[in-house]
Amino acid sequence: MSPRVSILFILNLLFLFGNVVGSLNPRFQACEPKTCGNGQNITFPFHIKGKQDPSCGLPHFGLVCASNGFPVLNLSNTFYIVDEIFSNPSFQLSNSTNCFSPSTNLTTSIRFTLAPNQKEVLLFFGCDLPSLAEEMKANVLGCFEGNRTRWVLGMAVNDEEKKLKYAKDNCRDGSTMRMVVENVEGGIREALRRGFLLKQRNWTVRGCDACQSSGGRCGFDFDANGFRCFCRNSDQLARCSSGGLLSVRIQSD
Repeated sequence: MSPRVSILFILNLLFLFGNVVGSLNPRFQACEPKTCGNGQNITFPFHIKGKQDPSCGLPHFGLVCASNGFPVLNLSNTFYIVDEIFSNPSFQLSNSTNCFSPSTNLTTSIRFTLAPNQKEVLLFFGCDLPSLAEEMKANVLGCFEGNRTRWVLGMAVNDEEKKLKYAKDNCRDGSTMRMVVENVEGGIREALRRGFLLKQRNWTVRGCDACQSSGGRCGFDFDANGFRCFCRNSDQLARCSSGGLLSVRIQSD
């Protein structure tokens, strides 16, 4: 090995060593993928409140961990379980429970919009189970949280008019709530268990794929109000640098 090549090789090793052993970027460390316990890693554009820094996700994309180990999202003052986050980007929510409580009808916001081609269902609260006609008992979903001696019926919005009228007449002391499900195959209860799909609205971060492929973690800079790529040693606008990895060809004189 010639002296010239040896010096270049040593300099590159020193540069690489300095990057590796140098202090890690605290935001890179803070945005390590985390889970609520169910095995699903939460990363940008979401973050888990109390486990990850808010800069690890977009504003107002914070999740909290439920006691069952699933991340949950607050929509219309109702907490929905985040069952799965897809890369397209969309995610599946559900509100699985045995006792239902009426809440504000689901409304989307500047953050999210409903995925297309889904179905609406109606929930009727405060229904009297003993007086229900036999053919209506298949529509019973569970108890009514506000009065556990009363029950909740589920109906598709395009169900028979006489059945809808029967539900309204029988459940006079309760309220009616609209919910969205992906489909109604297998019945309303099964449809509610499967949940529905939401998509992120009005945000596109083209740099996230490039950031991740370069070894960085996607995040948000609140001071600059924009996307940042958190790299091991610094913050970058789009992607991490090579970190001093230069190719060296060893040749002899």
